[in-house]
Amino acid sequence: MSSNNRRMNTNVISKIINSGKRAVAGVLSFVMEKWNSLHRETKKVFGISLATGLVLLVAVIVLAVRLGNVTKELDSVQTMSTNLQQELDRVTNEMENALQKSPVTEAIKPTSVPTMVATVTPMPTATPEPDKYVVCIDAGHGDWDGGAVKTVNGVEVRVEKDDNLRMAMLLREALKAYDIEVVMTRDTDVYLGLSERAQIANAAGADVLISLHRNAYAGTAEVQGVEYWIHNSRPADAESLAQKISAEVVKVGGMVNRGVKYGTIASSKENYAINREANMASMIIELGFISSEADNAALDEYGEDYAKGMAKAVYEWLEEQVQTQ
Repeated sequence: MSSNNRRMNTNVISKIINSGKRAVAGVLSFVMEKWNSLHRETKKVFGISLATGLVLLVAVIVLAVRLGNVTKELDSVQTMSTNLQQELDRVTNEMENALQKSPVTEAIKPTSVPTMVATVTPMPTATPEPDKYVVCIDAGHGDWDGGAVKTVNGVEVRVEKDDNLRMAMLLREALKAYDIEVVMTRDTDVYLGLSERAQIANAAGADVLISLHRNAYAGTAEVQGVEYWIHNSRPADAESLAQKISAEVVKVGGMVNRGVKYGTIASSKENYAINREANMASMIIELGFISSEADNAALDEYGEDYAKGMAKAVYEWLEEQVQTQ
């Protein structure tokens, strides 16, 4: 390119730049002229509006930033909640599986529990009729006083009060078959004092008082069998009745006969309240050891047969007493 052409291009560019400067200067001069022509109050309002707009713009930006942070935190909390729920479901499933396989769960399954519930519908205590034999049946313990218990891995699976009531109901029905009037000290799960039980029998003018219980031994499950406890004075009527009942229970089988005993397990010089305060032939029958699987099985299988055998013995004994008078 010749030097003349270069100078021509330079001049053109210079003219363009100068024209641009004059245009910008003209615009600024126009703006300033118009600004100066505005009234003072108008300028003040415009300035306040501009400042307010800038403040609002900044506030909107800050709010948008904070809202974004809160949204992120909410998403994080939701994720954490989902993870916790999944972990809780996993732990719950593991616990349910463990309980299903636990020996404690097996022990408390309802396969053996129904045997502890009365199988005969309870009836109100009867008022003795004239010219009838009267037998008072006492189901030991009751309500909060459960008596001896059978536990498996620390869980109660069998309670004496339930076995006592079940057998009392069975014995009542068996005695009624001989047209014997039966008075119950309790026919539901209630608590009675020891003296109160004997007083019920005395007030009814009962000929016999039989208190049903279960034994227990913490040492070994091998200790088992039926015991008959009477007054330590060894009254002939109570002893002969205990012997007759024992003979019938032996016929049924299933439990070892531990024989007739006198006084209390703690001392032969003392007596249980049932025998101490009763005005008639009385005894406590310990129908096997609740701590013995063999005795529990026998009671479950032969409970009704034991009741029928005891009722037969009581009736025959009462008949003998009349004949000897």
